[in-house]
Amino acid sequence: SAAKAGKVRPLAVTSLKRSNAFPDVPTLDELGFKGFESVAWYGLMGPAGLPAEVVTRLTRALSKVGEDKAVMDQINATGCDAEMLSPEQTLDKIRADSLKWSKVIKDANIKAE
Repeated sequence: SAAKAGKVRPLAVTSLKRSNAFPDVPTLDELGFKGFESVAWYGLMGPAGLPAEVVTRLTRALSKVGEDKAVMDQINATGCDAEMLSPEQTLDKIRADSLKWSKVIKDANIKAE
C-alpha cells in the first residue's frame, strides 16, 4: 500500500478500534471525535424467507472459511479487519447502521437529487 511504502502517512482510522494493518494510527474517536465511526463492511445476504436450514448450512460453511488462517491472512493483508458475525448479529448491525445513517441524513438535511 502507499502508506506502507511511505508515500502517504495515515493520520487516523474511522473505526472505533485501531486497525490491525496500522496499529500505531489512532482512531478519530481517540483524537477527540467521540463516537465517530464510519466503516465499510461486507456480508452474505439471501432472499427473504430463506429456509432456516439453508441459513444454518451457509453460516457453518462461511464460519469454516473464517477459521482458515490463509484466507484470513489474505483478507487482513488488504487492510481489512475481518470479523465473522452470526446472522442475528448481522441483522442487528444492519438495523443500527440504518438508524445511524438515517439520523445523519436528517440532521444534515441531505436530499436526493
